[in-house]
Amino acid sequence: MSGLLEISEALADFLREGYAELAETDGIDFQVEPRYLVAPSPPTIDIYPGRTPARDLDAAGMGDAEFGGYLLTVRFRMLTADYDAGYRLMYLVSDDESDYSLAAGIEASYPLDGRVASIVVTEFSGITIYPEGDSDKWIGFEHAVHVIPARS
Repeated sequence: MSGLLEISEALADFLREGYAELAETDGIDFQVEPRYLVAPSPPTIDIYPGRTPARDLDAAGMGDAEFGGYLLTVRFRMLTADYDAGYRLMYLVSDDESDYSLAAGIEASYPLDGRVASIVVTEFSGITIYPEGDSDKWIGFEHAVHVIPARS
């Protein structure tokens, strides 16, 4: 069975590789990390158990919490100072039909080298302002991602 950290790391690796290919053609480097980023280098994608609740017990079999799933947050952010120049990038990352689509990338990661039985994007937050730090403000969005670890 794969744990939460192993799943988050594998998802980050998968997304990092996909966005690296686009960086070669379009010159945009994404920072993709399997943890909540306090001081990211934009544009950035972070993956963390940020939903309430972070565990989905409804997916548990016979009421056994061990077999529930996880609810992860996968968040895209960029600086508001970059918004005029980068709004097209945010739209491309949030567009399911784009090569940059974060949701499509997440779902294309299945089965994460056998680590997950299911990985599904269940929510899109819409564009949000994140007032973090003393002067930096971030703009971006979040996807709620339901993950059920593979069991052997």
